Amino acid sequence: HNTHEAIKRDELGLNEVRSHIWNGIVFINISGDADPFEVVFADLLKRWAEFDVPVYHGGKDSIIRFDLKTNWKLIIENYCESYHLPWVHPGLNSYSRLEDHYHIEEPGKFSGQGTYVYRQIKDEDGTVFPDFPNLSEKWDTAGEYITFLPNVMVGVQRDHMFAIILDPVDVDRTIEIAHLFYAAPEVSPTLRAKNAEQWRVVFEEDIMAVEGMQRGRRAPAFDGGRFSPAMDGPTHIFHDWVAGQVETYRAMKEAAE
Repeated sequence: HNTHEAIKRDELGLNEVRSHIWNGIVFINISGDADPFEVVFADLLKRWAEFDVPVYHGGKDSIIRFDLKTNWKLIIENYCESYHLPWVHPGLNSYSRLEDHYHIEEPGKFSGQGTYVYRQIKDEDGTVFPDFPNLSEKWDTAGEYITFLPNVMVGVQRDHMFAIILDPVDVDRTIEIAHLFYAAPEVSPTLRAKNAEQWRVVFEEDIMAVEGMQRGRRAPAFDGGRFSPAMDGPTHIFHDWVAGQVETYRAMKEAAE
């Protein structure tokens, strides 16, 4: 090792940035002053404790990407509720109906929806994906879909998970990227492709809804955009979270000035 008295090696290394990996998502705390990931998201980790196992990315054909002409918040609103299913997702709604869903509401923490009738897809020979180990009976037919950060949406089912990251490029443009994960490192390629295509169709069907909301009430074919008091609870939790963050930022800015 070469040394020189004028070179202070301890001062020349890269700055360490706190990070945490959960279900294939890398979380970064640049300031370094946040509570540990396990503390901040303790309630979500407890809810999905049965899925605290290794997960395996499906590869390049398990990445779904959209360039959307809409604000990122409208995508979250759409994801959090299920009452758009009959109109936006007729295929999905044929077996996972509006009345088969339930709300997930944890104010200030996360919100979303769940279904009681998740249905595994099968290959031509009847093959299905391997299940995550030691799941309770609830997950035989259930699936849950949650937003727990402003631009991160996650979903779990008995045999695979997904994570959706939103990149807010502009006030009216968002890049949406979904990644699919499985319980085993090797799964049927044809079944994996079939699953990716199924989710691609579902996510693509939402484009009409979120881009229509971006255009607004006076846009062609937009019929008024009514909210449902009975069904929109999870979305309102997201609204409250965003409003709270804006207020916190405003207070910090005023204090700094």
